Amino acid sequence: MELLLNKRFLSGIVTGCILAIPTAWLAEPFYKGAVISIYSDEFARLTFQCDQAMREHWIGKMTVADDPSPSAISALKAAEIALLDCQDYDLLQKKLLRLGLSDSEIGELVLQAAEKKPEGLRTVIGIHEIRY
Repeated sequence: MELLLNKRFLSGIVTGCILAIPTAWLAEPFYKGAVISIYSDEFARLTFQCDQAMREHWIGKMTVADDPSPSAISALKAAEIALLDCQDYDLLQKKLLRLGLSDSEIGELVLQAAEKKPEGLRTVIGIHEIRY
C-alpha cells in the first residue's frame, strides 16, 4: 500500500512539473504585458520628469560657469534638488527588472514614453545621438 502511495505521489509530482513548465512559458507574455500596462503611464511620467530635471541641471551648470552670480547658483541648487525625480525613475526601473522585464522591454517603454508627447522627440534623438 505504501509503495502504491509513493508511486502516485511521484507520478503526481512528475505530471505537475510536465504541465507547469509549458504553462509558465505560455503565461509569461501575458504577465509581462500586464506589468507593462500597469506601469507604463507612471514610467512615462517619471521619464519626462527626469529628462526635464537633467536638462535644467545642465543649463544651470552652464549658467553658473558663464556667470557665477548668487541667482545662478540658487537656480543650480534648485535644479540639483529636482534631480530627485531621476531617483524615482531609477527605482521604478529597478522594480520593473525585479518584476521580470528585460532591459530591452524597459528600453521599449522609454521609447513609448518619448512618443506620448510631442517634445518626446528630443528624448528619442538624445538616445540615438552620437556624442563626441
